[in-house]
Amino acid sequence: AAGMALGDYRIIRLAALLGLWWFIVPVYATVAHRMIPFFTASALPVLDAWRPNWLLWTLLALVGVQGCWLVVDELGWQGPVWMGLRAVVSSASGALVIGLAVRWGLVQSLRIRLLAMLHIGFVWLGLAFCLDAASVVMGAVGQVQLNLLPLHALTMGFLGSILLAMVTRVSCGHSGRTLTADNLAWGLFWGLQLAVVLRLLAIVWPAQSSWLLLGGATTWLLVMGSWSLRYGRWYGLPRVDGRPG
Repeated sequence: AAGMALGDYRIIRLAALLGLWWFIVPVYATVAHRMIPFFTASALPVLDAWRPNWLLWTLLALVGVQGCWLVVDELGWQGPVWMGLRAVVSSASGALVIGLAVRWGLVQSLRIRLLAMLHIGFVWLGLAFCLDAASVVMGAVGQVQLNLLPLHALTMGFLGSILLAMVTRVSCGHSGRTLTADNLAWGLFWGLQLAVVLRLLAIVWPAQSSWLLLGGATTWLLVMGSWSLRYGRWYGLPRVDGRPG
């Protein structure tokens, strides 16, 4: 509101990004910490649901720090010390998240489509951290910083994939259907991954950005539109197993 009143785009942009990193992403990270190891251990009893509370607080702290970098950017404190610290912290954050995905059973989950969707979605969070570190390093050596790479890896990759996977699972369960991703759900999930990749390529390949953006946007629209039509229709129908609800 202050940004709109003052006509200052920087305040509006910062507020939107802080809302992302300090509200939306923490919610998704908390859900991932709670549910991914639980779902994995339920489907693969050889794995334990490892999710200590300190790990959740560590994830939330790393996500919160990412928002702090945005404030530093807006204040113009992008000195070599800050950039070096950001690159180290973001790299470590990415390594932690990807290592955590492996600890939670990323490799084993690939045999079960619905689980794989959740794990792959979580990996995008780690890639977003790593891309942020790479963008900072590029800026430090005089190259153009690709700040939109980590942003789209986070929003389209992490948030989009987790949303599609989690709502697909919940929709199946609460409609009395088997907790599985059929060929359509599996194909839509990989269509979403294609949309993310096309969007990222549009950033690193500006000469072809128009076509890549069009391809990414069209793919995203088709995937999310088809997914919404399919699963949204279930909500107005009785459970297929005859149970109340």
